[in-house]
Amino acid sequence: MSDRILITGSHAQLGTELGWKADETFDTGIIKTVEWYLKG
Repeated sequence: MSDRILITGSHAQLGTELGWKADETFDTGIIKTVEWYLKG
């Protein structure tokens, strides 16, 4: 038996089914992460 959990679907489905929406896009998230890292 595998310990992996298979995740199916997309962020769009999460938004539709659970009302979830990401606060950041990948681009804005990576910029904020790099800025945070460089400050520390």
